[in-house]
Amino acid sequence: MHHLEYFYVPSTEISGDELFIRGSELKHLASVMRKKRGDIVQVTDGHGLLYTVMIAEISKQQVTCFIQKKSRFRNEPMLHLSLASGIPKSGRFDWIIEKGTEIGVSAFYPLITDRSVNKGSDGKQKRWQNVAVAAMKQSTRCVLPEIAQPQTVQDFLAKPTTYDYQLIAHPGEGVEHLSKITLDLKQKAARVTSIKKAVILIGPEGGFTVDELQSAQSLHYHQFSLGDRRLRTETATIVSAAIVMELINNLT
Repeated sequence: MHHLEYFYVPSTEISGDELFIRGSELKHLASVMRKKRGDIVQVTDGHGLLYTVMIAEISKQQVTCFIQKKSRFRNEPMLHLSLASGIPKSGRFDWIIEKGTEIGVSAFYPLITDRSVNKGSDGKQKRWQNVAVAAMKQSTRCVLPEIAQPQTVQDFLAKPTTYDYQLIAHPGEGVEHLSKITLDLKQKAARVTSIKKAVILIGPEGGFTVDELQSAQSLHYHQFSLGDRRLRTETATIVSAAIVMELINNLT
């Protein structure tokens, strides 16, 4: 199948049968990809809609397109997975967003934990959003993941959001590996089909404090391990997400 170029526009740029591409996406389409009138491309609004459009006109201000076909939630997983992760140092949260978006994560929550070295910065929000847009386009998804402002573990846990499956990473003696915990769901078909929304909490390399862990456990978070090796936060986050997405999403 011929590969169609993929672009992103906010839903405000869509009106009736017309769609308008502006800003950086206009530059990429016209100057980098050298698209011309009559070419067919795909455009997503980031809210689950994917449009196959024909370029009708290209100007310095915008590209005007005619919508030919519309589909919903193409290449989107059935599982809505949120990652709440301690913020690694040296910009590695960018990598979490990039790879997490590619494998199907729906929301990211940067956590400021008691043992965090990097306490986060509101100024990174725009950069993180740009990373998510690029990863969404790369993986041909049509939902742009939510990226929350940095917050403490306690603030995150205090939110009234309800999940069907809640996990928290905490290595320790006797703690089961995540793959075993998740595979056990195969024996509980009714339970698996009810899991539509899940969350994974990952702390810094030093792990969560006792108070943070107890707060999560009081809300019925399941504790899990990824083995005896000590992993970086970003590694543990993506490995955990991949395991849960593969085993739960493929069983629903």
